[in-house]
Amino acid sequence: MRFNNWIYKTGLFTPEIFELMLPKLDEGLFSGIVDQHGKYRQIPDKFKKRPVLSIVRNPFSWYVSSYFFNWWKENLPVSLDTILPGFPNFPNLTFPEYIDFEYCYSRQHHLHGIVPKVDIGLKSLYFNQFYSKDADALISNLDENYFMDELFREDFKHIHFIHHENLRSELKNFLVNHGFRGYEVGIIDQLEEVNKSTYPNDYKGFMKMYPDELIEKVLIRDRLLFSLFPEYLP
Repeated sequence: MRFNNWIYKTGLFTPEIFELMLPKLDEGLFSGIVDQHGKYRQIPDKFKKRPVLSIVRNPFSWYVSSYFFNWWKENLPVSLDTILPGFPNFPNLTFPEYIDFEYCYSRQHHLHGIVPKVDIGLKSLYFNQFYSKDADALISNLDENYFMDELFREDFKHIHFIHHENLRSELKNFLVNHGFRGYEVGIIDQLEEVNKSTYPNDYKGFMKMYPDELIEKVLIRDRLLFSLFPEYLP
């Protein structure tokens, strides 16, 4: 492995597949961080004509995952003095309190001063900033007609999404449809799971985290995601 890294760095050999480590966009407080979570806008131009594959997950599961991951407890979007009047128990928040905390502060941090014409939740905002070609313009122009005319289908048609809960089978199908042979993709079934969650990640498990009124909040705020992926409507 060390030898492979050395020949890559010297330029003697260029791998066909490599991981880009890119600076974070849209996150001013964490702009110095470089990681593997690149966004569509960061794909080098020479690769943008190739198929772009990504993964989508149930928005309800996504919020639960973020809650248990605990990144938000130490990486604050605003000062602690700003948070405590509204959330005096921070960081010991219940799940509904966490949803409101993220909506109040993390969402505002990602809006870059834009005031949307319609409500938009944090995960829909993340999704837009990851996959749209012009994130700020889309958020600025988002209105009721955007949903009524189903303009979201056009804005994200350049991405092929596979579902988190059917990852292996849908990934194999995608690869076969793009020229790989069945025996070549069979190795996917032999791979071990990584970053396996310890929180309740089955549908009944993560939906138990949501009281009815919180379900309604998420459905309204994240209408963009549920419009694109109605299979995740409860």
